[in-house]
Amino acid sequence: MTAGSTLDVIFDDSTAVRLCSASKKSPDAYVKLDSKWNFCADATPAGPTQEALNVNRVYHATFETYQSPVARSRTSPVEVAVKWVRGSLGVEKLRYEASLYRGKLKHLQADVVPRFYGLYAGEFHNEEVGCLVLEWCNNSYSLKREELNRRRMSAIYRLHAAGIVHGQLRDAGHFLYSPDGRVRIVDFSMAELHHCPSHSEGSVSGRARSPEICGELSTMEVCLGICSAGWAVIHV
Repeated sequence: MTAGSTLDVIFDDSTAVRLCSASKKSPDAYVKLDSKWNFCADATPAGPTQEALNVNRVYHATFETYQSPVARSRTSPVEVAVKWVRGSLGVEKLRYEASLYRGKLKHLQADVVPRFYGLYAGEFHNEEVGCLVLEWCNNSYSLKREELNRRRMSAIYRLHAAGIVHGQLRDAGHFLYSPDGRVRIVDFSMAELHHCPSHSEGSVSGRARSPEICGELSTMEVCLGICSAGWAVIHV
């Protein structure tokens, strides 16, 4: 990897891993992981060398840049999600996701998808490791189900309009929410580039739709319509 900025991933007081980014635009930084928020089904400690540690985990963390000796002010820590992986295949998938965030999804960051802070990779104990640093979102919401599903569907349309099919949206865990309540679609490890025949919000706004059918849009309209207290999506 071309020398660029570094990221120190701090798991606890005794365990840290230094990773690198190919980008020279980002300042050197560090993230402190909060083990209370790691998304896993077991009680395995957060350290990266634990045998039972999942290959793929997402941690709640704080992200902060190292300050230059001549800096006039200190930047505030940012609440982030750190998607941590082990193994060359996992890192390759992160690189693919990062390419989407930098490309097709760039204009949707902090709107439909999380803000992207960077991809970092390296080696630890002779194993390839890496992480994506993204805007922190959570799974809590206060909206009524009908309005929530309307917003989810609107976000899906915008994703398809950008030329991306997600591939895993039937799993509700791929819908998270920003602090101001906006929908964020997450995890693009299985996403593909897509020329959508029906990405306009026809079923929501009443505009005419293409006679061609998009499988993911059709499926999600049915799923979200059924979930929303029985209301049906009607194609006009």
